[in-house]
Amino acid sequence: ATKLVGEIEPVKNLFPTDWGVDIHWSLCVSNVCSNNLLQQIGGPDGHNLPELSTDQLFDFITWVEFFCGTLETAYPLTVEKNPDKAPFDSRPDLLHGDGKEVELEDAIDALAWAKNTLWGVHLRAKESYEAHSQTDDNDTLLPLPVPVEKQQESHISVTDITQEVAITQEMSTAQEVEIAHEVEVAQEVEITQEAKKADKKTNPSKQPRRTTEYIRTHNDSQSQFLTSALGELREAISTPDDAFVHFCALDLFSDIRSILERLKHTLQTEDLTENNCCLVQSTCKEHLDLQILLVEADTGMKARLKEDRSLLNNDTNPFASESSLSATDDEVDRFLASFVNDVWELGDFIQETFATRIGSLADLALKNPSAMQVIIETVEEYEVAIAKYQDYENQKDSITEEGEEGKEGKGSLKIASMREGVIKQCRMDFELKSFEVFSTVHMSAADNADKDNAAGNQLIAVIHAATKLVGE
Repeated sequence: ATKLVGEIEPVKNLFPTDWGVDIHWSLCVSNVCSNNLLQQIGGPDGHNLPELSTDQLFDFITWVEFFCGTLETAYPLTVEKNPDKAPFDSRPDLLHGDGKEVELEDAIDALAWAKNTLWGVHLRAKESYEAHSQTDDNDTLLPLPVPVEKQQESHISVTDITQEVAITQEMSTAQEVEIAHEVEVAQEVEITQEAKKADKKTNPSKQPRRTTEYIRTHNDSQSQFLTSALGELREAISTPDDAFVHFCALDLFSDIRSILERLKHTLQTEDLTENNCCLVQSTCKEHLDLQILLVEADTGMKARLKEDRSLLNNDTNPFASESSLSATDDEVDRFLASFVNDVWELGDFIQETFATRIGSLADLALKNPSAMQVIIETVEEYEVAIAKYQDYENQKDSITEEGEEGKEGKGSLKIASMREGVIKQCRMDFELKSFEVFSTVHMSAADNADKDNAAGNQLIAVIHAATKLVGE
């Protein structure tokens, strides 16, 4: 159970929130752990607790606190939840509508119920532990690591505590006073909870917008820079209020300038001949990341603005009062324009580098095929990204009705291809190479025209040159 609960947080941090995988996993963990532990201790009433040793009770008490703390950290909504009890073998209705989204309210209820049930048994286990401490001769009992405020945070039912008071009428005066205090604390907790619920209805808290669909999750091979930058974009665009303001204030946009300067300096100063093609590859990879980042920023921000326009026409929507409409699609274009120009100009500079700094691509291909393979793979990475975005746009278009409304909110940026320019340069270099071979032969023949058998020697030289070319 400890191993499973310890895996709740890593899974929650890994998956996008709107996938619902983490909440599903947490429910599985809470159900199987609760079931197995409750079977060991004799059910929710803890009938087997008196039979456990002091060490076993201590382990159980500590584990429950670890379990409750983990759930409350991962899902703060469970702190204020005290749902009605339901059988453990009943499965909550998590999927609704099109079957793709998790019903968060039901899921949180299920998690909170498991937590509250175990916390009730936790109190009984504490009583058994204290009873053991009074009867055992061992003076080395471990102190219970239960903070005082934990009892105040727990969702103890007033009815349950009152029933325990009735059952334990023969307890000592000190114990009765302590239980009466617990009843008073529980009543205060329930009153506070009701006040919070009422306040939530009148002043609903603003949750982050679910716009993660507009900032896509890329594969594991993407760079750390792109992973971090897309995360910042997603957070800014999902902000409940003033999304465009948060968007424009992102530090990642100012970082783009310094990255471009560094990449251009590398292309201008470093040795980019055949033995250093990996440097060209890494430079192009960073350039492609910048293009992807700006395409995602353009598409994501405009999608958020489109969402806000639709929300303004729906008074019943909980986000209807939120608006980023102080900005328009044109303002997004104007803000991104300078970054877009600089990044796409770097692409032109890279293509110029292929033509002037690396040398003849024909010679590179024939003398160092592995280096040429690096260039080819680099160029094709751009094409893979273009194809993925085109497929993504086609999927969105297939579920969007044609018309002006469907076209609004779509990004206007497209990743620039390197393939056409590099192919053109390759063809020029190979054509030039073929001419140069025979040009050399003819120049040699002209120098030796007055020698005996000059024509025959020229024929042999031409055949040798032609044989070499056909062999390539």
